[in-house]
Amino acid sequence: MESKNTCIEDLYFLELTDDFVVVNDRYQGLLVMDCTMQIVKKIFIMDDLLIDSAITHENKLILFCYDNECIVFVNLEDDDKPVLRIEMTVDGYFLPLFIWEKESVLLCVGQGTQLVRIDLQNALMYEVKEGNSQLSSDVNEVSRMKVYRFYPNSHQVLANRDGNVCIFNYRTNECKELGINIVDNDEGVPSYMLYHATESVEDVLIRISEMRVNVLTANKSLFIYPHKEIFRFICGRATVVDGKKTLYILSYDNSSEEPTILSRFVIDF
Repeated sequence: MESKNTCIEDLYFLELTDDFVVVNDRYQGLLVMDCTMQIVKKIFIMDDLLIDSAITHENKLILFCYDNECIVFVNLEDDDKPVLRIEMTVDGYFLPLFIWEKESVLLCVGQGTQLVRIDLQNALMYEVKEGNSQLSSDVNEVSRMKVYRFYPNSHQVLANRDGNVCIFNYRTNECKELGINIVDNDEGVPSYMLYHATESVEDVLIRISEMRVNVLTANKSLFIYPHKEIFRFICGRATVVDGKKTLYILSYDNSSEEPTILSRFVIDF
């Protein structure tokens, strides 16, 4: 498996957009990279920035920064005014389901009962009363299954339905099974071996624990281990680059001051 590593200090956030790999730039902003992990630009947002999670659409991101009591809209294609900071005016955590419209984004909070609209033109966030909305229906549909990963731009989730892993379209109810059976049983498993994140790219499933990454299909399986024995995996994202299934993943050692490692793996099966 072809791989490449780059070391950058204080990485903890990783996300992919249509054309870029995005990581945090310490605690001040973002580093924007191309698919080979070469830095294209740096975007300053604020001091003491702490990104909890993000959603993406095309080459745009919304960063959820709960400690900073704000969300941040970032347009990677706008060099004149790429950042818009919006005060957090609702309580609770946002779900990773959304409807991204031209000038606004509809989101849901908590268990999906509260809908919030983010006005990207006027930098406003406000609660909306849209009974029986499409987003509420989406939340209700996916709540019936164990979801590993959300893909709202294509109305899909990576889910486990009765032990069968599938890509499920919650608008059409179309289900594409990957031919992989998983029984999630964490009893007796050390915390560092528990899978804390799951990704997919085409027919490949990727499960991430601190100690190893399991890359598998219906008939193949391999493990990836940290570049250094004392390092632990944080998170990963998978996509297709130039027709090749590609995994980006962060690993670090919190007991030392060594830089975080951003790795890129080309999956050849």
